[in-house]
Amino acid sequence: MSIIAKDGFKLIQERDKVFCDSRELAKQFEKSHDKVVKDIEREIRRFESRDSASEINDFFIKSEYGSRGKTYKRYKLTFLGFQMISLQFTGDKAFDNRLKFLRLFEYLINNIQHDKIKALENSTDAKWLQFREDGKKVHTRLTDTIKKYVVDYRIEEEGKINDGRYYQHYADLINKKLGIILPKGTDTRNVIDERTLFKLEMIEDKISELIVKYAESEMHYKDVYKKIKNETNGLN
Repeated sequence: MSIIAKDGFKLIQERDKVFCDSRELAKQFEKSHDKVVKDIEREIRRFESRDSASEINDFFIKSEYGSRGKTYKRYKLTFLGFQMISLQFTGDKAFDNRLKFLRLFEYLINNIQHDKIKALENSTDAKWLQFREDGKKVHTRLTDTIKKYVVDYRIEEEGKINDGRYYQHYADLINKKLGIILPKGTDTRNVIDERTLFKLEMIEDKISELIVKYAESEMHYKDVYKKIKNETNGLN
């Protein structure tokens, strides 16, 4: 984790994710942290009341901090979450502060995209290619697991054709968790940096384990996917 400061404003960078700490938001907008937390939790309840709880981590991630031997609640706000909360604050100073935060978000997000492009340009490096090759073995384990516990079941038990649906469902789920947005047909491993590739392999490996675990407990493959989708929220 890195704390990036510019013009007196601070954001958090974790791998290829950028966040605003709720304490920093409260400080810069001259609000009590308790009020900011209440504002965030009000929005979270709105997500939950609309059966959109799975989207909460796209906006707010619950966390903690310690002070004087005690533990307190805080939130990490994504670019979307920051906009949702900060737009509720009015006045000229709030406008100026929001603009500075948004420029810092843009600066960091652009840097991350630049790193991904450099990784693509350096993809002929022998060490990188070996690392990528090792990652293919993890990916193969995941696709083999999906085939055994999902695709073959759909064909043999439900008479479905192999339309590749669940391979794509899990690929989309993983890319969303990592914040990877790609044109259709693009190979993810060709365009991400080494740190993100390592994270990708960790998530693929974990999902393989969960598919086996839940499928062997006789859970239906659709319910397995829904459960894994919820459980992987904390793997960002």
